[in-house]
Amino acid sequence: MVTLKLKTKEKEHTEKAILLLILGITTGLKKQIITIDEGEKLIFSPYVIDLLSDYNLDPNIVDLIHQGTELEDILSIIPETLNNKIEEIHVNTLSVLEQKKRFQLTEHLLDV
Repeated sequence: MVTLKLKTKEKEHTEKAILLLILGITTGLKKQIITIDEGEKLIFSPYVIDLLSDYNLDPNIVDLIHQGTELEDILSIIPETLNNKIEEIHVNTLSVLEQKKRFQLTEHLLDV
């Protein structure tokens, strides 16, 4: 088993990495190359929200993750709106990421 850790002292670096992960997941979902279940295992889960709750992250980022946790419900209840919801999360992620662009990554974030 390999354990990867996100290691940084800068909250903004963590936020940017999470946003990039969400962007990748929504891109994969839009292109149907990953599943909602995979997105949930990566970040779209209440478990991840709980893990991140101690880090005082931008509430917009936590909200994006929360919206991702609802995708499975949307698929089962109103599947015709799923693509629109994925696109909404994607666009909103880009918007939040745009606000974070001044925070340049200055260190390697992954550690084993």
